[in-house]
Amino acid sequence: MSGVVLDETGRALVFDRVTGEVSRHTVPTAVENVALGAGRYVHGSSGPALVAPEEPAAPVAEEPVIALTEPDVLPLPPAEEEQPAKDPFDRDGDGKPGGSLPGPRPRGRPRAKK
Repeated sequence: MSGVVLDETGRALVFDRVTGEVSRHTVPTAVENVALGAGRYVHGSSGPALVAPEEPAAPVAEEPVIALTEPDVLPLPPAEEEQPAKDPFDRDGDGKPGGSLPGPRPRGRPRAKK
């Protein structure tokens, strides 16, 4: 752990070479930040400045203008009003779930009264 610089409270100082900020961490965290920082972080309260590589701007692709109408083509008629959603369980179209018995009731003996 050579090179670790501690402040008066025993925390390790880490200098960010891009932003110029000094941060305080535990010693293991400071060692890991410097090791994995690819040269951005150094131990201590100062260090040589590092210019961060500029991120390339995303290219702006100019899309061709799409003609919304064509010559000699009639416009579409206005949209009709939407019908209310149908019940998926309405099998006979009466607006109630389920279906009714197909055809008339079978004739025969009358039902017994309770």
